[in-house]
Amino acid sequence: MICDELKASRERLKMTQVQLAESLDLTANTIARWERGEVQPESPAMLRLALEQLEFQRLAANPSRAIKSRLAKLEKLKTELEALAEVR
Repeated sequence: MICDELKASRERLKMTQVQLAESLDLTANTIARWERGEVQPESPAMLRLALEQLEFQRLAANPSRAIKSRLAKLEKLKTELEALAEVR
C-alpha cells in the first residue's frame, strides 16, 4: 500500500492518525511513518482489509449517508451518459 493510499483512506474515514492507530491497535507513530513512506506495513493486504472494514462500519452506522452518496454517484453517471448520448 502506498503512503498516499493510506492517507486518502484515513481522510475518507474522517479520522486522525491517532484515531486510526487506536482502531487498528497500533501507535500513531506507525501510521505517520507509513503515511510518510518511511516504512511499509508488513501486510498491505491486511491493512487494506482493515481499512475496508472500518469504512463498512462507518457506512453501516449511518446508512442514509451511504445511500445518499450512492444516489449522488448514480445521478452523476446518468448525467454523463445523457451528455454522451447527445454528442452521438
